[in-house]
Amino acid sequence: ALRDHLRVADIIALPSLNVPAAWGQIPAKLFDGMSMAKPVVASALNDMPDLLEGAGLIVPPGDAGALADALVTLATDPDLRRRLGARGREKLVANYSYTAGRRVLLRVLRDAIR
Repeated sequence: ALRDHLRVADIIALPSLNVPAAWGQIPAKLFDGMSMAKPVVASALNDMPDLLEGAGLIVPPGDAGALADALVTLATDPDLRRRLGARGREKLVANYSYTAGRRVLLRVLRDAIR
């Protein structure tokens, strides 16, 4: 199961290239990693920089050197991994969980009924 693979990971890396196939996509693995309080390194595409602001590291798309630097930074700093992972989980629960989605949906439905 995916959770078993994520459980043993220290860092979730989501490198992407700036190509049409990547535009408009947010990898589900981003939310999976955040849900399990894993620090995430992702490319600066789509909404990923906003989603991870304060909760992960962002690198330029296709920049293998920047990706390597970010991974080394996290690999050598367990406290940073813990802080980013915890902040990612907090953001996910507050903004992207089913509970958060229900709040938004109820607000939209109430406004539509009025």
